[in-house]
Amino acid sequence: MRPARILLFIVMVFALLACLSVFYPQPGIEVCGLTLRFASPQRALGPSHRSGATAADRLREVEATMHAHADSAALADSLREADTLRYYTDFFERSPARISCPGNDHAFFDAFFDRLDNARTRPVDIFHYGDSQIEGDRISGSLRRRLQSRFGGNGPGVVPAVQLIPQAGFVQTASDTLTSFFGGGMMGRRSPTRRYGVVAQQVAFDSPSDTVRLSFATRHGRGFRHVTLFAGCVDSSLRAHLTTDAGSMGRRSLGTATRLQTMTWSWDRPATRFDIDLCGRAEIYGLSIDVGRGVSLTNVPLRGSDGTFFTRMDAENLRSMFDCFDVGMLILEFGGNALPILSDTADVERYCQGFGRQIDLMHRLCPEATILVIGPADMSVKVDGELQTHPLLEPLIDRMREVTLEGGAAFWNMYEVMGGRNSMPVWVDNKPAWAAPDYIHFTSKGAARIADVLWQTLMMYYDYKSLKNVSGNNHQACD
Repeated sequence: MRPARILLFIVMVFALLACLSVFYPQPGIEVCGLTLRFASPQRALGPSHRSGATAADRLREVEATMHAHADSAALADSLREADTLRYYTDFFERSPARISCPGNDHAFFDAFFDRLDNARTRPVDIFHYGDSQIEGDRISGSLRRRLQSRFGGNGPGVVPAVQLIPQAGFVQTASDTLTSFFGGGMMGRRSPTRRYGVVAQQVAFDSPSDTVRLSFATRHGRGFRHVTLFAGCVDSSLRAHLTTDAGSMGRRSLGTATRLQTMTWSWDRPATRFDIDLCGRAEIYGLSIDVGRGVSLTNVPLRGSDGTFFTRMDAENLRSMFDCFDVGMLILEFGGNALPILSDTADVERYCQGFGRQIDLMHRLCPEATILVIGPADMSVKVDGELQTHPLLEPLIDRMREVTLEGGAAFWNMYEVMGGRNSMPVWVDNKPAWAAPDYIHFTSKGAARIADVLWQTLMMYYDYKSLKNVSGNNHQACD
């Protein structure tokens, strides 16, 4: 065939496709039982999300609906404004960053804030459970730094004996003879004993004669002064020797017992690294690393988990380990991994009922803790050849919010904070990118921005509590 005829054929094909785009058939053309769909002119010219506001613009709008007081003087100045309380009420009712609280009670977090105010003398422990969105200490790490800077404390909280996902601020290594089991997600095998502890991980340790080593180091200069190792099912003696960059901290041992047991080391001079040499046989449920006071925030990422694994864990073992801490808040950030297995609203209902049972269990295990549920982020899938929000995401979020509130927990709508429908492509296109090209996960910068908004949101409720206290005292004085 002559080149001229080939060129003519190509031109005719493109002309035909152009005509089909102009006279776009809805929903398509049926051919031999198949539906052929064609791109509209708008889609052919490019995704519509590129012409709107950036993700940075959107978050600035969200942040404009709130403020955090810089100091008590700023708070006092705001009290001179007659509409200060109304300002907070408007935020609670209208801001995309607001938290939905049971009974619309804006004082829902007051008990938790009271504990934060006393954190420099009494520890406050927070556990952040989530899926791969919080891997690598994303979101958790930023929130931890903010809390510890304001209310005191240091250290990563509780870490597993074997850390498979590298953390941003901490480095862990362990002997390769240790076997890890996971309570949920797709990271590895399940334990036949179902005993995992608060980090949803069990490390099987069986070395009665040879020594294995766990090593930990912080990437920054701030040190810690307190390490506790949690173990169980010790059917022979377990011996441990801890050494820090401040020197040897001595040996500890545990006798035969199936219940949860602990080894604790404390010292005066801050240390930035330590090694634990272990010998014996046991299940290890994690190590607590801190300064013995202040705020401790534990990051528990479970890749692939939909958050319904708690009720499949040994409840007594979990309760015993929670009892070793002063748990002030539990954060549950799940939902995204449920979407791929949901086909209709009936599936949504079944999942949310199962998620509600997790909240009920956590209330029983930690009755004094405040529970905050963070809903899933936007997730893009191809619909008619174009990236769009997953069709069941909004029904899932709405039902998760209802079940959460019915269960006596608070709900933060991360999807709405991002910008709602079709916001994920905008986050991917942001400069720098705030979401990954998979249109599901945040980048480290995007996760940090989400953590910023969450922190500012919590401080709005914290400042509101302070405002009410000052206002109440002023009214009392006038009386």
